[in-house]
Amino acid sequence: LHGSASQLVSKSPARCPSGVLRHASPRRGRPAMMMQVAGVVETVQAQIAALTLDDIAGGLFIISLFPYLGFLYHLGKAENKTPELGLFGFKFLLVFVGASIPAAIAAKVLYGAQLADVDWLHGSAESFLALTNLFIVLGFRRAVAGTPGYKDAPMTELLSSPLATVGALAGTIAVAAHVLPGDMLALSAAHPEPANALSFPTWMVHTSSLIEWLTAMGLVWRYAQVSGNPRWKGLTWGMLPFHSSGLCACTYHVLYNAAPVGGLVALQAGLTVVGDMTCWYAAYRIFEYARENPPKAITTGLPSGWQSASDSATGATYYYSDTGETAWDLPSIPQTQTQTLTQSSSGSNTGSAGAAGMESEAAYFGKLLALCLAASALVKWGELQFDFPFAPSYTVAFALIGVPTVLNVLTWVQRSRADDDNFNEFY
Repeated sequence: LHGSASQLVSKSPARCPSGVLRHASPRRGRPAMMMQVAGVVETVQAQIAALTLDDIAGGLFIISLFPYLGFLYHLGKAENKTPELGLFGFKFLLVFVGASIPAAIAAKVLYGAQLADVDWLHGSAESFLALTNLFIVLGFRRAVAGTPGYKDAPMTELLSSPLATVGALAGTIAVAAHVLPGDMLALSAAHPEPANALSFPTWMVHTSSLIEWLTAMGLVWRYAQVSGNPRWKGLTWGMLPFHSSGLCACTYHVLYNAAPVGGLVALQAGLTVVGDMTCWYAAYRIFEYARENPPKAITTGLPSGWQSASDSATGATYYYSDTGETAWDLPSIPQTQTQTLTQSSSGSNTGSAGAAGMESEAAYFGKLLALCLAASALVKWGELQFDFPFAPSYTVAFALIGVPTVLNVLTWVQRSRADDDNFNEFY
């Protein structure tokens, strides 16, 4: 349009009144337009400059909801045969999100503080996250319980992973520092605990969330073998950023929610967005493989709701039910189709002793509880023996986040290269 107007002026200047020409020429409108654009740019720059880390974190947490809904959509596809309780656990995370919002508002309105500094509100909201992970662990553990050779590893085998080994060494040092005289270990004297320190129950919620998430990652990895869909292992990789996000939160609390490391909250939110995206992509790949490789029934005479298929990786026959249960042994036909299948045929473990070598769920989660109790005590009281929590810096924070993350990655690289999937299911 600008070119057409210029040509019109040059060819027929006499036919157009000069006033019209001056009004039609875009050259006089350019300065005003440029001033408007400059004003918009300055406004945007001022708004960006006024953003706080809390504003950025809040925006990222809101954005993270959308890819997580996409993740739930693809994970819930019937072709995936996602364990029902495990899927419920992933959905239950939305309850945690819903509980955190009013808790944060109440902390600001009633106490004039951030949620992390109001312990009872903080712990109450975070407890829903611990429940989320508990449901996921329980659902996938029941799904893999019928795997041949599956057994619950003793506590001593927790040192089978690099991350667990380093954690055990750090825990031993912390215990020794708390029990033995300071001069014996050349450690600084104990510090008084700040007023905004997390209570022991709130630390229990945080450490249990991290431990349960690692447990869930291992069980999801094993479910790839049970389900015959190898892309479930991709979901374990997709869950990695979420664990690092949790490490950000715990590191922030270890440093007593200090303002100099307030950026950890924004980093936590950013890793949450990344985790939502990676899990969504992993769930889509699981669905894609399941859709392209539907199970083929190869036998008849199974109980109602059960089907059989051939493992795409090994060719072995396995059996699965409409409720997500799996078994390698042929399920026996019940006396009546309405009779509940026995644990030995369904491969699930609902409280009593299950397959050979398996513990009851009470004993299994008793181990998890013992781990959470020990880890919470070590963090809450062990850190008082050191200076770094009281001199917060991003150098310390990134070390506390980065080292476990690298070790976690190396652990799964190691297991990716291993031929045997029979590792300690706690992690």
